[in-house]
Amino acid sequence: MGVGVCQDKSHILIGFLRSLGIPARYISGVLVDTPGATHAWAEAYWPNVGWIPLDPTHNRVFDLKHYYVKYGHGRDYNDVAPITGYFESDSPNSIVRLNVIPKIIQK
Repeated sequence: MGVGVCQDKSHILIGFLRSLGIPARYISGVLVDTPGATHAWAEAYWPNVGWIPLDPTHNRVFDLKHYYVKYGHGRDYNDVAPITGYFESDSPNSIVRLNVIPKIIQK
């Protein structure tokens, strides 16, 4: 493989897990060490354990809380697209920009 973005790799992993009868869901969020860049990974459900995070892009499993900020989960990208909405302008010079900078706050 080696080709594709995080969304592609997560969808392939989710499809594989579901084909084995393992419940899986798509996660949308960001990496803490890459501010402003969205990321996607998957979670698989194991009985008596719960939802286990899996990142096929970075080959990480389980303890992702120190590296990841989860925005939402769903069946696929369409359920939790990081940015949705509508913009209309008559100006040919319109520029729309959104910056997301994750920050960990201790509770």
